[in-house]
Amino acid sequence: MEVYPKLVKRRRIFLLALTLCLIFFLMLSVSTGSSNITFKQVFLAVYRILLGGNLKGDTLTQTVNIVWNIRLPRALMAVAAGVGLALSGVVLQAVLRNPLASPYTLGVASSAAFGAAVAIVCGAGIIHQTYLGGFTITHPYLVVVSAFAFSMLSVAVIVVLARFR
Repeated sequence: MEVYPKLVKRRRIFLLALTLCLIFFLMLSVSTGSSNITFKQVFLAVYRILLGGNLKGDTLTQTVNIVWNIRLPRALMAVAAGVGLALSGVVLQAVLRNPLASPYTLGVASSAAFGAAVAIVCGAGIIHQTYLGGFTITHPYLVVVSAFAFSMLSVAVIVVLARFR
């Protein structure tokens, strides 16, 4: 009976450490760029926008614009993409009831690459030069749609085969 509370405490400490690492690397990502912005300036910019804090002698207007309009959305979307990929991996493993399942071992990534290659060979995504010196791309989304369709076909085959085992 003593083991479970220790396990829960250990997991909470681990999740807290991971959350702190995420916040640290998020701040590092926001402070890194062509314009040198310190952690303190990032914190003050976020504080100013979120809490309406008005700091006396504030010269952070340009920093707030850089942080809030350019760097923070990029960093938050990277976090969202990571969360989405993690959740999709968990769902894939749960549906197939296989903790070792991944898109590469199941062939989903290869079938998506094959779908993209088929679309490219059929003429999608070709870059053409216009008469005025610009460029156009024929059917720019067809490569992505084809890759998605082939990967979903592969997943459907895998799920159907997994039901018969």
